[in-house]
Amino acid sequence: MRERAFCFGQHRNLVGIVTEPPDLVLPVGPAVLILNAGLLHRVGPQRLHVKLARRIAELGLLAFRFDLSGIGDSLSPPNDQTFVERSADEIKQAMHLLEEQYGTTRFIPMGICTGADLAAYMALHDPRVVGMVGINGSYVDNEREERLLREADARIQRRYYRTHLLDISSWKRALTGRSNFRNIFRAARTWCRPGRRNSSSQTSTTSRPPSFLRQLTAQPVESLLVYSDGSTAFDIFELGLNDPELRRRATDRLQITVIRNCDHIFTRLESQFTLIDTVIKWLATKRLKGSHYSDPGQNEARSWNGKPQSSGHVCRVDANVCVSAEGEDE
Repeated sequence: MRERAFCFGQHRNLVGIVTEPPDLVLPVGPAVLILNAGLLHRVGPQRLHVKLARRIAELGLLAFRFDLSGIGDSLSPPNDQTFVERSADEIKQAMHLLEEQYGTTRFIPMGICTGADLAAYMALHDPRVVGMVGINGSYVDNEREERLLREADARIQRRYYRTHLLDISSWKRALTGRSNFRNIFRAARTWCRPGRRNSSSQTSTTSRPPSFLRQLTAQPVESLLVYSDGSTAFDIFELGLNDPELRRRATDRLQITVIRNCDHIFTRLESQFTLIDTVIKWLATKRLKGSHYSDPGQNEARSWNGKPQSSGHVCRVDANVCVSAEGEDE
């Protein structure tokens, strides 16, 4: 397995690392783009992105984890774009680089939290995206997210204290004053008042805008949405996006998986292994269904600066490459 570091982009300010499959044959199939989790750089939380990229390469796919501008090693050029606009442009520049270097014209963006939201945005707006993996994404606008967060936090508190009600160590912490009694009483109060507990859920359902899932499943894109039950994103999904009827109709292109007993960024090793296995299994299954992917001949490969690029070129070390190494780059 080889990993190559690239400086790329219109301003040569972006930095990323490609993990190549052991038996690289050009042009390659779909390439997986691993996006930043919030402000964490390309290594990911607890080096999760490194582990993911190498497992993806073992599967025979190209994996590219890179920093958006202003994160990690990628400098932020002056511009007046919004975060989403700038990020979308930079993800497209990453696509152009892989088109130029490896001949691929099909992409699968994936990410945690903000990275999941960006992956979904690209799935809805770029025809080269043939699949997406969203991990603990919210997929709602900022105003709705702010309203849903309050109820989501209350749900997490109720779930946490209900789970630990019969845990002896939890009672020991309570008796020794190490528990947060304010949170306990707040959770108990909302749990004992069902009218108040259900009001937010009813409001979010009746005022729900056109479903994100409905938009996503309308695209010819394979989608995996992963949630951990210790993340507010899971509760935001259930309060504002969950559409059981749509999920029944869209099972051929949409898979939704909930991983139990883990936090938002999969801190515990066991949680990381479960997440990685879930993603790899999904990628392996979907790769077999070639008809779900667009014909690579439909999209002419282009370099990062927009010039047409022959799909029969060989991979080479050129001005885009900063470092070449054998599985050592982080």
